[in-house]
Amino acid sequence: MRWSCMAEKYSKNLLENYLKVADEALRDAKSRYNENSFRAAAHSAYYAMFYSANAALIKIGAELPRTHQGLVARFNYHYIRTKIIKDNFSDYLRTAMELRLSGDYNVTIEPDKRLVLSTINNAQEFVTTIKKIVNKK
Repeated sequence: MRWSCMAEKYSKNLLENYLKVADEALRDAKSRYNENSFRAAAHSAYYAMFYSANAALIKIGAELPRTHQGLVARFNYHYIRTKIIKDNFSDYLRTAMELRLSGDYNVTIEPDKRLVLSTINNAQEFVTTIKKIVNKK
């Protein structure tokens, strides 16, 4: 097998794995929300977006970032700036990241139930949109 074919196969498998894990995180977010575990729901909603944003970057052959801030920046550069995805998706990702950080590191305050539900709904739209984009030929 030629190197380029192996690299394409690796990338395709990696992309599919990221989307699979994004779906799992989204299901987990919904389940945790229904269990009134809002901190865990927010965490999972962010990671649903995180994994699908990585899949989007893999689709175009972009190097995966090393940090969460780097992911937001690179995703914005390749998908928001170019108008492939609407501007509000940048807000979805950034808000989810901030909510996740707050929930992970500020253990004295429970995340707002309405904000968590909104973030889960945004994550659903985010994951669905990314799947449509990466599955286009």
